[in-house]
Amino acid sequence: MGNVLNADTKNFKRADGFCLDNLNKLSTTKDVTNKINLLVYITAIIKNTDESIETIRKQFPGVAESSKILFSDVASDLNKMKKKIKDNTESLKNIPSNLACYTKLVKFYENCSKDISTLDKDLTDVTEKFQKMMVYYGYTTDNSKYKNPEEFFEMIDKFLCEVERYTPKSELKKTFKGSNMAGAKITNKNMDDVIKGIQQTDVDFLIQKKPKENKKIVLDNKKERKLIVAK
Repeated sequence: MGNVLNADTKNFKRADGFCLDNLNKLSTTKDVTNKINLLVYITAIIKNTDESIETIRKQFPGVAESSKILFSDVASDLNKMKKKIKDNTESLKNIPSNLACYTKLVKFYENCSKDISTLDKDLTDVTEKFQKMMVYYGYTTDNSKYKNPEEFFEMIDKFLCEVERYTPKSELKKTFKGSNMAGAKITNKNMDDVIKGIQQTDVDFLIQKKPKENKKIVLDNKKERKLIVAK
């Protein structure tokens, strides 16, 4: 919100974006009642037009898997295989070339070397594309997520899990019931009620929190006392 308000201002021209790291802060950003977070409200609005948000994590299966893969470990394993193949190829010199297995082993190690070179090139290409994407999203080259892709994907996967957690679930019910909006089970027709309910909760809370005023009443004994009444 702050970035949008600052957009096109003198000091913050076009400052209407946000860092992806802030996605996981939506669930901790509470309303005035400190009961409903911003993610509940956002997911309710999205679900009003797109039911698929209930299973958003399944729509990005590669994110969870990518969070478990350490690019540095992959590069290390490839280097180990390169060295092993090189050593084994050198050891072939100790085998007579007229043996039947010699030609097969030479061909085998040649194919292995080509496959590993292909994997190494693929890893380099993927890493470069990922880093370009990170720069596009505003990350600097010294950021840990820029250097370690698994950290970035872990963050996104965590956010997708929270989206599914706080999205109101569809269930055949006549009316929406329940004070806790997070993950509430409702019908599609009542999604508007959820959104209005969240908004009304804040309105009711603010009304209750209005400052009270003092009014004086005169009793039969003519003594003045203060009576506290709410507007």
